[in-house]
Amino acid sequence: PMGPELGRRAPPWLGCIWSDPQVLGGQLELSDAELRFTVHDGHGTELRVRRVGVGEVAMLGHSRLRNPLGLPMLAARGTVAGKVASGVFDPAVCARFAAEMKTCGPRAVARLAMDLGADPRSLADDGLSPYTAAILREDPCGLLRGLDVNLRRRILRGDENAWAEVARSAAGKELPDIAAGALSRGLAIPQKMAEELLTYCFDADLPFLALRVLERVDGKRFLLPALERAHENAWQRVAERIVGQLKPDQKPYWMSPPAIKYAVQEIQRGRSQYRILLQSFLNYLGANEEKDFLADPCVLAARRGGAECP
Repeated sequence: PMGPELGRRAPPWLGCIWSDPQVLGGQLELSDAELRFTVHDGHGTELRVRRVGVGEVAMLGHSRLRNPLGLPMLAARGTVAGKVASGVFDPAVCARFAAEMKTCGPRAVARLAMDLGADPRSLADDGLSPYTAAILREDPCGLLRGLDVNLRRRILRGDENAWAEVARSAAGKELPDIAAGALSRGLAIPQKMAEELLTYCFDADLPFLALRVLERVDGKRFLLPALERAHENAWQRVAERIVGQLKPDQKPYWMSPPAIKYAVQEIQRGRSQYRILLQSFLNYLGANEEKDFLADPCVLAARRGGAECP
């Protein structure tokens, strides 16, 4: 959005009336000094956008405006609907542009994220939180205050027991990132800790981490929650992994008339992920009950026009 053409004296910023943002189709041409924007609107609209440094002067109409901001300002000049026009972008847009043009290192970004209230114990799908990443790499934000230095050294040496000690300490109590950190290193974790981590994966929408946890945990009680989310490919893989934990000759624990009825109803509603349940049921019949099924074929009621079928 651009401000109006300003007169001989620039009004205060708070007195400007800013136009609403618009989406326009056009063509951009970049030169060393400015950006030319030509709009294909049939009215010859063409604007040249240039960066005005702190304290530099921009022409607005027949007047000159010195940039009063503490950061570069964006000014535009050209023709709109065949008439000469000029203006400046509002300070918020200028601030975003300046931030995007400035290169920030990971340390500065980490400190800024923490200053803005980021949770250092929140997990990502790679199985690491800022806290556990700091344990394994470096700690630019001082997240590890209170963690025993010798305990961290043992973790870095691959001591499996050290992760369990952190989990029992005040630094890791009831927080899933310690369990995920150990899992990401291929270390064995207690069954209860793994089950709590899988619950967290569902609560925090972390399907890829859930796949890794399912290598250690029986996920049968999470099958329906996984299917509910399985319109996303990642969660469908989680549901398939849970069903795949069954042995070929093992009766599906969900196999009951209400469950099969529910699966059919959901498929009829267009939720194709529930075909996973029907396919599992058919696989079970094919693997275990084929002989019994052929020995005692079922007969449909005659009044319904049924026939014997093997």
